[in-house]
Amino acid sequence: MRTQILYEDKEIIVIYKPAGLATQSARVAQPDAVSELNTYLTAKNGGKPAYLGLIHRLDQPVEGLLVFAKTKNSAAYLSTQFSERAKTAEENGADHKKRLTGRVGRAERNHGANGACEKVYYAIAHVENGDRGLSGKETLTDYMMKDSRTNLAKIVKKGTSGAKKAVLVYEVLEQKEDLALLRVQLLTGRFHQIRTQLAHAGLPLLGDRKYGTDETAKRSEERSVKTVALCAAELTFIHPGTGKEMHFRQEPQNECFRFFKYFGAINNMARPIMIQGTMSNAGKSLVAAGICRVLKQDGYRVCPFKSQNMALNSFITKEGLEMGRAQVMQAQACGIEPSVRMNPILLKPNSDTGSQVIVNGEVIGNRTAKDYFAEKKRLIPEVLKAYKSLADEYDVIVIEGAGSPAEINLKENDIVNMGMAQLADAPVLLVGDIDRGGVFAQLYGTVKLLEQEEQERIRGLIVNKFRGDVSILEPGLERIEELTGIPVVGVLPFIRLDLEDEDSLSGRLLAKNADALLDLAVIRFPRLSNFTDFDVFGQFDEVSVRFVSAAAELGSPDLIFLPGTKSTIDDLLWMRKNGLEASINRLVEKGTPLFGICGGYQMLGMQIADEAGVEGAKTVRGMGLLPVRTVFGKQKYRRQTPGMFSKIGGVFSELSGKRFAGYELHHGRTEYSEGAVHLTEPESLCRYENDTTDAAVTARVDGVLQKKDPEEKTVGMQDGAWRGNVYGTYVHGIFDEKDVAETIIRVLLKQKGYEPGQLRAKDRRDYREEQFDRLADMIRQNMDMQALYRIMGLEKHAQEEPV
Repeated sequence: MRTQILYEDKEIIVIYKPAGLATQSARVAQPDAVSELNTYLTAKNGGKPAYLGLIHRLDQPVEGLLVFAKTKNSAAYLSTQFSERAKTAEENGADHKKRLTGRVGRAERNHGANGACEKVYYAIAHVENGDRGLSGKETLTDYMMKDSRTNLAKIVKKGTSGAKKAVLVYEVLEQKEDLALLRVQLLTGRFHQIRTQLAHAGLPLLGDRKYGTDETAKRSEERSVKTVALCAAELTFIHPGTGKEMHFRQEPQNECFRFFKYFGAINNMARPIMIQGTMSNAGKSLVAAGICRVLKQDGYRVCPFKSQNMALNSFITKEGLEMGRAQVMQAQACGIEPSVRMNPILLKPNSDTGSQVIVNGEVIGNRTAKDYFAEKKRLIPEVLKAYKSLADEYDVIVIEGAGSPAEINLKENDIVNMGMAQLADAPVLLVGDIDRGGVFAQLYGTVKLLEQEEQERIRGLIVNKFRGDVSILEPGLERIEELTGIPVVGVLPFIRLDLEDEDSLSGRLLAKNADALLDLAVIRFPRLSNFTDFDVFGQFDEVSVRFVSAAAELGSPDLIFLPGTKSTIDDLLWMRKNGLEASINRLVEKGTPLFGICGGYQMLGMQIADEAGVEGAKTVRGMGLLPVRTVFGKQKYRRQTPGMFSKIGGVFSELSGKRFAGYELHHGRTEYSEGAVHLTEPESLCRYENDTTDAAVTARVDGVLQKKDPEEKTVGMQDGAWRGNVYGTYVHGIFDEKDVAETIIRVLLKQKGYEPGQLRAKDRRDYREEQFDRLADMIRQNMDMQALYRIMGLEKHAQEEPV
């Protein structure tokens, strides 16, 4: 089926029709969109014919969006919208044009069928007068009629018998030489209206053999344009069943649109390189980070990109937006500030079959896997918008895929593997994991399950996590090159690096240092998130950080952490049922310190009340270790939180006054009961300059009472609480500062009777930079860097020696 279904429910079906396919054809055996959809719906209906209502059409050489009705009532409702649009335009002319060209509010538009539908096109016009500069918006109002003998439309004088009024508005988005990119809003629906009116105005469309001039035909041939450069890109209408406004967008697939920077002109774009894997955890994230670091060292402005990430580990940007941690780590490898544009779609699993969907850093809701799969293609414009904005700022974009590109059940609507490679026109490096065995089968099977054009995108194979003598592997490398026709550009050794991992497959969750003096236990919740909060402790030789899933594994650690979780209530109940809660309580009574972060902090309180139904509208008893109560609300709190520890007591009293830098990311507001003692006070979350109003004394931000420091003229928002040796905070990353982690280790060593001596920890940022440089050295030494640069089309080649 050449048509692509973008949306379907019991009332309507919205498709993308490619250029060259007729909407409906009277010829026998002539493919058309209606026939394809009838075949599809009949098969879906168990072989019984299904209703399909044709509402509007697109010319055969035109690509774009179409909506069809699946019931007669829906067809009547939609047809009324489309006919009323034309009627209103004819009656009101420019007034109707003004209403449509402005993005009015939903309440104004959601008033039934009358005038609700709107169609927007992108077009490339040949400017007949090459010196003619175009800009701004223009309204074309003509009178048209169809010549049935020639099957062509023509412009006639007003009052001509059979003539109909035609109105459109075009906006010039960009002009390059004698070609102009136009955004066209069609206010009436006449036969060949856009092509006819623009040609009459001296702007015939590229590739239009019927209405173009000889010069237009010449320019079309020069740019290899074989179909009309016209795409029905946006479609808005009121849903016949729900009454809600539906809006769909589709970028043109015709390659001629890539000539313009607006759609990512090749000459103006950053050079892309994409890293895909044969499976999850093949090492894509680290390979991408290593290439990022190499390019940074070689003087390129480079950034990472992953269109869709699925992970419970996330990060909050300076703007308070949420993104995947893998792209944060890769941005750090590039030496740049993480931006949500580097990961426009983040999926955070909250059940076995569903996830919270985050687009451009903002939560848009929860979706089942099936629902998300059906609608994700509608997010392509958001993906492209993010990618193109980065392409304007950087020389190279290193794109990471997800899972495997050969998941044949998911390929139809793929936006993260080969689908993204096609959108970015990116060459691909395919990474296989030899450590888990069968690497040649991985590589060969992945390549051969792809379409031929997808196979051609793979420009190099990488064998990752190799242990041993590469010479033993060479016969296999030669054979896989023969079988696939793709060169092996690198055999990367197994390397232990202390960089933040993306998901729960991370090997560090199973790691344990048996020789360490200190034993730190992190409870491994089923929905564990942001486990990277404890990475900083792993750089101390004296410390073992282990993740615990059962009471029998807990033992007698020196410090227990309750980490963040995507499902606080369910994970608390899980811990209660398997005996971990009781074991932890017994250790706390004996003096073992306990530290809760985010969801772990909420568990430590007296009660968790889910009044908003965020996790199922339940109210549960907390662990009762801190005098606080948490109430869940719909709002998700996201912010970076630099600050300092208050004056606190207990075993970690030496943390008092020490500074930290972290971020908050949570649902729920924690209220302090009588007797609670605050743990931290983030600095300058709000600042009042020379303000004497009541708001300067106290204020509420995100529902939390703020108190002003009259000396510093800042607002200090109190966070977290402590009692005895139990501590809790919402701040992720609170241990990352060297002084904080060192203080905790020194205190614990002294408690066990050891003299701390000279701890060997470095500043976290300096340590991370060393890790990135080690990764870059490994990439340089084990990859064909000249081949890598040729694949990216970069003139400047890699340094011959590692830096």
